[in-house]
Amino acid sequence: MTNLNAEPGYKLPPKNIVQIFDAPRTPYISFKAFSHLGIEQNYDQYCSLEDLADEKLKLAGVEFSPKLNAPKDSYPINMTTIHNFEDKIKVEIEFPENIKIRYTKLSDNAKYLAVSYETNIGIRLLIIETKSGKISYIDNILINDIFEDNGFSWMKDNKTIIAKIIPPGRKEIVVNNSPQSPAIEETSGKKSTMRTYTNLLKNNNDKVLFEHYFTSLLVLLDVQTGEITEIGKPEIIDDISISPDNKYLLIETIQKPYSYQVPYYYFPQTYKITDTTGNTVKHICDRPLQDAIPIGGTYIGPRKFKWQPLKDASLIWAEALDEGDPTNEVDFRDRVVRLSAPFQGEPVELFQTQHRYSSINWSESEDELIFYEYDRDKLWKKGWLYEIGAKDVTLVYDMSTRERYEHPGSLVHKQTKNGRHVFVKQGNYVFYINNKGATPEGNFPYLAKQNLITKEKEILFKCRAGYHETISCFAGEGFDKIVISSQNKETPANYFFVDLKTGK
Repeated sequence: MTNLNAEPGYKLPPKNIVQIFDAPRTPYISFKAFSHLGIEQNYDQYCSLEDLADEKLKLAGVEFSPKLNAPKDSYPINMTTIHNFEDKIKVEIEFPENIKIRYTKLSDNAKYLAVSYETNIGIRLLIIETKSGKISYIDNILINDIFEDNGFSWMKDNKTIIAKIIPPGRKEIVVNNSPQSPAIEETSGKKSTMRTYTNLLKNNNDKVLFEHYFTSLLVLLDVQTGEITEIGKPEIIDDISISPDNKYLLIETIQKPYSYQVPYYYFPQTYKITDTTGNTVKHICDRPLQDAIPIGGTYIGPRKFKWQPLKDASLIWAEALDEGDPTNEVDFRDRVVRLSAPFQGEPVELFQTQHRYSSINWSESEDELIFYEYDRDKLWKKGWLYEIGAKDVTLVYDMSTRERYEHPGSLVHKQTKNGRHVFVKQGNYVFYINNKGATPEGNFPYLAKQNLITKEKEILFKCRAGYHETISCFAGEGFDKIVISSQNKETPANYFFVDLKTGK
């Protein structure tokens, strides 16, 4: 029975429970590998009622806040401190009260930290000088993070940001929600085994809203002068990728017709290479609507585009040899090709894979790589060490995707001068960080050095019994010191440097 005389508001538990609930969480530190730099941060633990009640739109598979022109960040960052552990310098950033930070990104030389944050009118940028903590606010652009790809990246000059922004002068949209005509869908007679999806476009009004909120303009922002240079014209830009020499952009744009049956990433797309003024250098392909991909299948045509990290401008991508259908019987399912600047002629085939191509890990040697393929029927993954142009490949990874005990972990990478990541290799040895460390007795994370050819393995560091210790990265310029996070039942997570030679 409702008591009409009861006081309004929430009924709270005892005070000690409220104090536990409201206690701030322990901060965490993200370390820059092979340096002494760390970024300490914390985030909001709970969504506010105001955030939960914020208006949301659902279009083309995305649920987002029209106020932000992006999906809401449920747990935004609320503090940042920059640590230089070598010089023992700590710079606490004095943000405005109640700031809601979405994303932070260091320039490659660690001189600047770019920060995107939420405001009442959208997502803005600010730039922090890491040595002084000085903040510069960029108030004349709004980031379009509708695809949750952060919306900005650093160029290799360490003073320029490329960003997707809301086109300047974009007007408020007014949509007539009363139907002007029936919603018409046509069938071509094709069979499709596509999965079903939620939050799709439903009518022409949704299409108008989709174009309004998903359209971006590319710009270059000079963080020292504040100068903004527009690139091309506004488009629905799904993704951009910068060549290592920073002379070219791979731009993926979404085209009509939009579909009522699938999310935006299956809509027709155009793939093109442009220069940094927006002029098209190479039109790669127009991918049609992908509304008939079989379950477990993939796109027809070019996919999985990546720039080769140690080349100036060489674009790598995969193409299906089985029409993207895993039930088709073929000798090879995929081929991987390369097209280099000035992007004339046809791409050169690098290798073929018996099963579905998955990914590439590039080494510190320019044309050396490990490529991975996935067997859908056996749930099996293989990795092959290969040097482009060589006749032979070497099997270096061969196990079930469900394997936990024998899984080696993740290859240790380092950043190149162009901001790319390549895995570290000393002769035939590579380093693995395994922060699962699954064993029959429990999880014991470890760092290992392994010979790719002989499979000889040396454990350099392993979590102690009674603790949970994970490895962040190598610290400094060599391989003698690492950073770990260590905790047990009595002590919350703390960070330590570990000397691998002495164990101290």
